[in-house]
Formats: sequence, structure tokens, C-alpha cells
Amino acid sequence: MISPRAIRLLLRHFDAIDQVVSRRMTRKRPWAEEALTGLLCDLLDAETQEEEKVSYTLQQLHEDLAQSDEPISIRLRIDSHQYPKHLERWVTQSDFGFIVNYQDQFESSHSTRLAWLLQAKRVFPEKDGTYDVNSSFKSIDAEQHARMKALRDWAGEEFIRYFLYCPRPKELGPYVREELNQRRINALSDNIFDYTLGLELRDDILSATPTTAAGMFVGSLDNTPKTLGETHSEIFSHSIPFAWFIVHHLAVGRSIPGNPRDRGKNIGPRHLDIERLVRGDHRVLEGFPLPESLNENQPPRILPAHTIEISVVCGTDRPRN
Repeated sequence: MISPRAIRLLLRHFDAIDQVVSRRMTRKRPWAEEALTGLLCDLLDAETQEEEKVSYTLQQLHEDLAQSDEPISIRLRIDSHQYPKHLERWVTQSDFGFIVNYQDQFESSHSTRLAWLLQAKRVFPEKDGTYDVNSSFKSIDAEQHARMKALRDWAGEEFIRYFLYCPRPKELGPYVREELNQRRINALSDNIFDYTLGLELRDDILSATPTTAAGMFVGSLDNTPKTLGETHSEIFSHSIPFAWFIVHHLAVGRSIPGNPRDRGKNIGPRHLDIERLVRGDHRVLEGFPLPESLNENQPPRILPAHTIEISVVCGTDRPRN
């Protein structure tokens, strides 16, 4: 398993990326989902991180990881997909595939690889251009949501989530910032932090710059947060900061209460097809008998424009299992 030290460094890196992307939400003309997703993908490149002045870069992460006796490495990969013209109507530009690949060379039973399709949505400002706790994700569409749930239920795996773009609380006025903070405190008030991720979460809450006060969240398909306020009041139940979503699926042992790890070893019979789909392999549709409810009126637009893969190896100096 990765150490508490590695968890903290990984949180710091992905939170630094969160900071850069989320700043685009407080511009005079906030960026749309497609542009935000494009920037997120670009920021996985080391050179782009330097250009965008990411506060804790991939190079710094590698240097800090190398300063301990823990032989761990991380690799970030982004693939942008080109599809045949007759499949263009199946593609959505704001969606992306996301893969976490963890290889533990000390204890192979800890290794895991999980894949998701993430549907990007952004919270919209009020008419005066500011955000408050009631600012909502206006682009969430009921028909699209129903198709996503149908695909999830048909596949038998929790592989579809929302990716929620929000402004970070520190970029907002004190009244809104204070209420969002109180909502997070209330959401976590019953936690007992006597486990690895819990101890990191406790330290984060005590920090003056908590990574839980994030701008990018992964939201559940059931009970999806509808507003900025709900995103924070339902933290670690129906929403989880992107940086925490990553380390949550890399850590071994007890998961954060209210947010069990997706699937784990209980993968469904279609998991190989699901990963091919997440990787943008359009050929999988040829043998992918979708349910009738997804073929009515219009295609479900399930082919991702990009795929992000995060690979972490613990025990890089050991033979591969």
C-alpha cells in the first residue's frame, strides 16, 4: 500500500491542478465544461504545469517521492481520441474517461485497476455574476441522466459519475466561504479518524488551506448534488474532491465512511468492455449490445473525447507481478 506520506504528496499535487482549473470559474466569463476539461487534460503535462505556474508540479512530486525509502512512481497519461465520422454523434466533448491503475509489487492482492466515464458539469453563477450556496448545475439534463443510469444499471457496475466544476471557496466572498466551510464541518462531524485516510482527512480539516475546500468534485449518479452548497454539505457521501477520489482508490484498508471504494475486487462481467469503452476503443460498440432504452431517439453519447490514466507503482525496484 502507499504510505501516508505518499498520500499527502499526491493530494498536494492534484489539489494544485484543481486550483489552476477552478480559477477559470471566477472569470468574468466562466469557462464552459469543454474548455475546463481541455485545460485539466493539458495540466497533466509537465511542461504545461510550468507554463501555468502550478504550485506543486509533477517534477516536484517525483523529487519528493524519491526522498524516502518508499520505491513509488507515478505516471500521468492523456489520450485524445479521433473517431470515424459515422460515430461522431456518439462522442461528447465535455466527457472524459478516467483510469486509476495501482500496482503493488510487495503485495499483489492490493493491486487494482478501475475505469470510469465522467460526465462534466459546471455550476453556474447568479445573474450578477457571483456565486452563492444555491448556485446550481443548470446543464444537468433529466433525459441524459436517465440514459446514464440505464447504462450503469445494464453494465452492473458503478462506472459512470459526474465531474463537477465549481469555484474554490477561497475565491468567493466571506459569507459564502464561511457557509461552505460549516457545511463541510457538519458533513464530517460524525467521523472517527482512526485509520490512514481518516488521519489525513483530520489533518486536512485542521489546515489553513484544506484540500477538501476544492473546486473539482466527482459526484455520484444517485443523489447528485444540485447546487454548490449541496456539493459541500454532501462531501464524502455523494461528492468527493477529485484529489481525494484518486487517493481513495489508491489506499488500502478502511475507506472513508459514506464513500466506499468503487467495485474493488467485485468487478462485473462487462468490466473488460467497460475499460475498452473508457479508453475510447470505438470497436467495442460492435459487440456492445446496449439496452433498447439507450438506442431510442438519439445515441447515448458515451464515447469520451479524452482518457486520463493515472498509474502508480509501489515497489518500482521489484520484479513485476
